[in-house]
Amino acid sequence: MKLAVVVSLACVIGAAPGVVRAQCEAPRVGFSPSAGNLPPRSTIYVFVPTFDAGGTITSSQARLIVDRVAVSPAFHVYKVVVAASSGTVTVRYQPRRAELSPSEASYRIGGEPQPNTARVTDVGHLQRVWGCSHTNTIQLAVAGTAIAYRVDWDSTHTTILPASDPQLGHLNCTGDNVEPSELEELRSFELVALFADGSEMHVGSAKARLGLDGVRLPTELTGRRPTVRVALEPKVEVEVEVEVEEKESPLALLAGLAGLGALVIASGFAWRRARTHP
Repeated sequence: MKLAVVVSLACVIGAAPGVVRAQCEAPRVGFSPSAGNLPPRSTIYVFVPTFDAGGTITSSQARLIVDRVAVSPAFHVYKVVVAASSGTVTVRYQPRRAELSPSEASYRIGGEPQPNTARVTDVGHLQRVWGCSHTNTIQLAVAGTAIAYRVDWDSTHTTILPASDPQLGHLNCTGDNVEPSELEELRSFELVALFADGSEMHVGSAKARLGLDGVRLPTELTGRRPTVRVALEPKVEVEVEVEVEEKESPLALLAGLAGLGALVIASGFAWRRARTHP
């Protein structure tokens, strides 16, 4: 199932005669899913840019149960339970700053439920640099009906990703959706799929790294052997999980050479003896 992009971000390049100007577009509030049919008493996730956090999430058609479930330098993420069994419900985020416009998403409640499925089909590394910002992320390609994914790090931090665009790292002009310290070193995490009916599914365990010294992709999630992209610095050491062939120890090698030498000497004596005593 292909889901719409929740957060649209870009660096906008404006040009005037003889002048080239770059400006970052401000991050927007995102809803996951962004629209569609939802089951009764459904769950959605709202991604609020950190600079705009502190507003209100409301609906005039249904009671909402709102809980902040993750915080990163880029976003505050809210889990919103829509306590309705039917009808059309519009969820609205009202910024605390009067100069900012509200954001909203509408859903049809009571649709036919879909089977809960989720899997990671591929992983990749995206790195781009330009004048106004940069992108450096680990990307997950996913399939299924999840509306979001939760990353439970081997620390106290949690990251929530929209299912439409699950990336970990520095997202263009938005900033970091993961604490940078979480990915500077090799870290373990659990990936959990989150569904509109409020249920969860464990997708897999993996390790990842997105640091200055190199990138390690969490290919365990796809069933492939983990791979590492190493930075250009030759002195950098990156942990790699590989199978190493068992080799003979130095002592065993010396013993073998000694035996070969003894054989050569014995052959020489035998040859001389044969020549002197025909």
